[in-house]
Amino acid sequence: MYSDLIHKSVVLIGERYPSKIAWRQLHDSHETPLNENELRGLISKVGIHVLKKRPPPGSVRKITDNWRLLYYEVNPVGSNRSLVYALVTMEEKIPKEVKLAMMSVTQRGGLYSPKRFFQELLDLINNKELLLEDQKLTLSKALAILEDIDITDIDVNQIGRLISLIQRSGELSNEVLEQIHYLAYEMLLYLENLDSIDIDIDLGLDGAYTVAENYREREVFHLALELYKKIVPLAEKRNREVLSITSQIKIAQLYHQHFPMSEEIIIDTLIQIDQKRLGNANQSDREIYYTLLGLANENLGNLDKAHKYYLAAIDVAESDIAEPMWILKSYLFFGRYNEENYLPEEAIRNYLTAASLAFSAGDLELADSYRTMAGKQEMVLSHWEMILSARKRAEGDLESAEYNAWNSLRLMLRAYEHIETRERYTLVADSKKVLDMAAKILSIEGKRRRNLSVVRKFSKMVESLQLQKIKREQEEQLIRGLHEKIESFIPLPPPTFLLIALDGRMIVSGKILNSEWQETDLESVVFSGIITAIMALLSEVSDSSLRTIDAGNFKIIIERDNNAAAVLLVDREQLEFREKLKEILKEIDKNLRDRVRYWEGKSDIVPQIKSYVLNSLAGIH
Repeated sequence: MYSDLIHKSVVLIGERYPSKIAWRQLHDSHETPLNENELRGLISKVGIHVLKKRPPPGSVRKITDNWRLLYYEVNPVGSNRSLVYALVTMEEKIPKEVKLAMMSVTQRGGLYSPKRFFQELLDLINNKELLLEDQKLTLSKALAILEDIDITDIDVNQIGRLISLIQRSGELSNEVLEQIHYLAYEMLLYLENLDSIDIDIDLGLDGAYTVAENYREREVFHLALELYKKIVPLAEKRNREVLSITSQIKIAQLYHQHFPMSEEIIIDTLIQIDQKRLGNANQSDREIYYTLLGLANENLGNLDKAHKYYLAAIDVAESDIAEPMWILKSYLFFGRYNEENYLPEEAIRNYLTAASLAFSAGDLELADSYRTMAGKQEMVLSHWEMILSARKRAEGDLESAEYNAWNSLRLMLRAYEHIETRERYTLVADSKKVLDMAAKILSIEGKRRRNLSVVRKFSKMVESLQLQKIKREQEEQLIRGLHEKIESFIPLPPPTFLLIALDGRMIVSGKILNSEWQETDLESVVFSGIITAIMALLSEVSDSSLRTIDAGNFKIIIERDNNAAAVLLVDREQLEFREKLKEILKEIDKNLRDRVRYWEGKSDIVPQIKSYVLNSLAGIH
């Protein structure tokens, strides 16, 4: 029965975002698994079908001649994202019991690898009595059974089903939570004392995990820890790898957040996780795992190890970040590292990426703090650039000296832009030194009057700031005016264009130089940071205040529609750039709408896109 379901199915587990589905894990049940290209094509079709056709969860849809799709969504406790469970199968007919079984497993609240999820699904399909019992159990019945349960005669999975039902009813009061915590704890104690476990306890473990998550959400951390610690060894015995790994990571996370001086405990907890098995965990857990090891080692002074783990966290996240508030800690570490090693340009980029991630997560105060750190490094870089300018002037290279001097002043203005208003006074002393040097270097025959008028305006603003005789609105207006003046003296370098699918894949990228398309010359590490910053805010760029990202020595300008995101990396922001991006997106929408919106990775549309870009951007610099 259900031969094709058993032997010719793929299970996908992912997360739904406003404009995409990020698939995190998969399991292929074929005896001869599909090759990588087949899997990629199938995964792409599933995502496109769910987003484009919007079939109701729980309905069966034919997505190709061979494949049928059944999927459900659920919101875990304390999460603002939907988890998506998809079954893609060659089974010709998917009857009601398969739909009910998948819904039941999805709603348990447990943590599964796709392989384990599939096995739980098959187990339930083969146990129709249990499946019917799940469907008939109401909240009132569950609460009545809860009152009468005899703890000396524990039915582990019955307790798990009760907890699952009460949890998803939305009526989990503190009183009821205390009752099910007592039952869950007693159940785990009972299982802990068994010499061997040869019975199915998966529903019971799922229920206990759900209780732990509720206590963590309600900030009753000691009870959450108590349950997580008891779940781990039992999950190991049942080969519930994902549940075991996630519980260990939650233990380490709670120690980090609520128990000071617990670095050794965090490391001891996490190193018990086998690296090979870690790959079965979801992306969110892996990001937190590496970040926690980075933080613990950093606090213990093991900076080489911290460097390794933070880098691993960024590699796991790539451009599709699941946990921005954790990943930003890695960028913060590298920002400090580069600052201490006198690499201000790299430090600026790291701090601003951290600020973008904090902003995307809604922590505006933290984002301002990181922007301030970037601003202070821009002040350092401004001073260095002015020293370089002085050297060029001494060597008689007036053209380079003038360029470096204006660039120094522009960096200093960016520092004023990025640093919090209440801390701008800290820049005054260094600003005066830079401005004194600028007045000498920019005193160039034929340009002296023009150049020095700008320097004097800048100096006047700094003096007013020092004397606290300037209002914030006036200060911002002066900064904008100085920016326009200074940037008019600096040639505009060629822009870099990116077209990014809404699921984060790069469709095309290149630099526009002399009306020609060239390959981008950005280093991979810089490019990775850019994509990270873009993807952190991609779902938010409908708000006009979020459509430009500071990346230190350039601006990232974003425009998006329902098809893709068009991005320009430019030396400075101008209204014309944004209008050109809108123009390009309109051409794509007119001629390539669905092929870009539901891009399948084919490159045949790239020449046409390049043509639109070149026609729009040629001669812009």
